[in-house]
Amino acid sequence: MAEKYRDILADLFKRSATGMKFGLDTTRTLLSALGEPQTRLRHIVVAGTNGKGTVSRMIAHGLQLAGLRVGLFTSPHLLRFSERFLIDGEELPEETIAALYQRLRQAEKACPTPPTFFECATAMAECAFADAGVDVAVLEVGLGGRLDATNVVDKILSVITPIDFDHMQYLGDTLEGIAGEKAGILAPGGLSVIAPQTSAAHDAIADVAAERQTELIDSASVSLKDGRLFIGEDLVFDDPPPGRHQHHNIATAVTALRVLARRGIHCDTPTIHRAITTVEWPGRYQWIDDSPPILLDCAHNVAGARALADALGRDRRIRGRPIHAVFSASADKDIEAMLDTLGPRLSSLAVAPMQHPRGATAERLLEAAGHIYLDDGPDAFDGFADAFAGQKRRAAEDGGMVLITGSLFFIADALAHITGAKRDPPVIG
Repeated sequence: MAEKYRDILADLFKRSATGMKFGLDTTRTLLSALGEPQTRLRHIVVAGTNGKGTVSRMIAHGLQLAGLRVGLFTSPHLLRFSERFLIDGEELPEETIAALYQRLRQAEKACPTPPTFFECATAMAECAFADAGVDVAVLEVGLGGRLDATNVVDKILSVITPIDFDHMQYLGDTLEGIAGEKAGILAPGGLSVIAPQTSAAHDAIADVAAERQTELIDSASVSLKDGRLFIGEDLVFDDPPPGRHQHHNIATAVTALRVLARRGIHCDTPTIHRAITTVEWPGRYQWIDDSPPILLDCAHNVAGARALADALGRDRRIRGRPIHAVFSASADKDIEAMLDTLGPRLSSLAVAPMQHPRGATAERLLEAAGHIYLDDGPDAFDGFADAFAGQKRRAAEDGGMVLITGSLFFIADALAHITGAKRDPPVIG
């Protein structure tokens, strides 16, 4: 099975070379040929620029703790393709993925053009969740919203996390335009929870909601007092994660879980509290207990870098420790702005290319980092291992810590190196 599975992944991943394709016709045709599995499911769909994976994970975990059978579809994968498809928190077995792909290969004969990688993955998720008889399927939108493959399903709830500039070549170069694309997931006459937004993004979402008569529900209020996080009027976290972005992610997920009562899905306050405090999401502000300590965070765009810088300034575990960073990013990101944002928090910086075709070269990364004033660095390396080794030595010498950040694909490089975990090839989509 292992060899067959590798062959299937190779065939599936080749589809990512065709690039991204916006539109719903192929996905609808593919699902029709597969027997319309999406019609047997209740869906929660989560779009946004940053935090959508975290919020999706929190919602799914809360519903699972409430006693429901829950499917969760996210992207991209960190180490294994199977991470994209979770049922009650467990990845699909390789043999299940292989069987799903064989069904898909037969069904795609009905499509006028070959489905893309993401269209295939979306259809496989719908089949897997329908086969398993899940009570609710939580889908993280891929890139946009309106024309994303996930937008073919009926929804009991839509969720929109904060919207910022990213993927402008596909979604537009204004917040209004990007927000309008993301708001394409709003269901006519449906319910939607939205995180705090800029006024431009909020107005664009509200315009789509008004046109579709979708009820918009703002996420619960957030406040900090004496180190405790208050969500709304009755939910208190004594040891919250640092960073205002995480607090708003929590508030958005909590609001979504409570709003679902209007759809007959009940998740009480103690269960919600337990879900938020026990959820795990590798690569997202993840501490590794080592000497020196290691922090990984996929701050993959400027908004993510701002959120990480805020968290670093608030995290009591850092308490003034020197921060020795290892960084890489995709070539299409605003790398200078990302490093401008993080630079003031850092004691040293090492950059290295990641093992992904979208990655920026070492030369490009060093050029982007060259104007940041640091007493030590920035330095460029050929790969993660050498960059990491150098930063570990620096942190060991001055009692500091190692921060690994940038693209999620670079975080995958790091986790594979540090833990020795099995890794499937990375893929665009």
